[in-house]
Amino acid sequence: TAKGKRLATIANAWPEIDEFWIKDASTKDYVRDEIGAQRVFGREDLSLPSAKVSANSAAKAAGEGASQARVLIIGAEEHMTRILVNLGDADTTMRKDTQCALAVPCDACCCGPNCTPFDAARHAMCDLDCPLNRIAMGGIDDDLMDLARSLRTDIPVSTRPFHLKQAVESAPAIPTLQGLYCLSAVTLPYGNADIANAADELEQYYMKEVRCQIDLGVSAESFLEDEDGSLEKAAQRALGASCRISLSPELWSDESQRNLRDCIGLSLRDLPLVFWDGSETKVFIRILPAAAECTKKGEILHFSKPSTTAEVKAEGQQAGVPDATHKTVAEWKLEQE
Repeated sequence: TAKGKRLATIANAWPEIDEFWIKDASTKDYVRDEIGAQRVFGREDLSLPSAKVSANSAAKAAGEGASQARVLIIGAEEHMTRILVNLGDADTTMRKDTQCALAVPCDACCCGPNCTPFDAARHAMCDLDCPLNRIAMGGIDDDLMDLARSLRTDIPVSTRPFHLKQAVESAPAIPTLQGLYCLSAVTLPYGNADIANAADELEQYYMKEVRCQIDLGVSAESFLEDEDGSLEKAAQRALGASCRISLSPELWSDESQRNLRDCIGLSLRDLPLVFWDGSETKVFIRILPAAAECTKKGEILHFSKPSTTAEVKAEGQQAGVPDATHKTVAEWKLEQE
């Protein structure tokens, strides 16, 4: 969408010089200026349509200029195994907001030579030679693939590294974290019934044209709700709903997370605490230290700093290349049986 909430599509793009030609979605004509000349847009003039947000939530977000939060959790094998086992089997009978989760090895979070940069409007950005896409394909079983394709019989449906790919591009140190894993939520395309029942034109576009593949996302995402009060609280709530996990305030805090990055020898430039997707979405990156204590509260796994003074240094300080130990959800479960 161009600023002013007009629904439009990109007709021609020259990203290297930040120039885009836009067509109005209703008239199908190029957008022109006051004198009739074809208007050239830049990235700052455009935003991706997203699901409708309540007026109250938008007002609350105004302080930060944003209304949506995402969070990516990075942790060691033991913690990821517990999380995946706690989540259980993926539902292969109906679409859910989060279908399942994958523990993606950080050193496999890289793209191939023919992959294109993240672009939410593209149905595919990575090919079969992409290490990250191969992890996605290996983690989706046939029943889940059949369900996804049944939801959108009008288009080809396949796996797509999505917001996880964007996070890796924004935090370039992630592929160097050998021995650590990214917790990635998998979402399926919206079905025709959901699209037909969309609240408005923008939401319908988002469901039909954007979230139309089997997407490898970050760990959780949510719009700001009335009870949240901040994007940070929205991200924490989303973790519970999507992955059934929570982090103690001490583990979540910026100070604790800076210390963990110092232990691994990384700067905030290479592994930021947060980054922004446009002006409306704040993305948090949080590390689970290997020594974190895990307790179960109902369906939620709660992670906290160790009660002793044992070192909370994260595992996987050394960079490395992908190896044969990468595991899918099914393989994690087999190890627990």
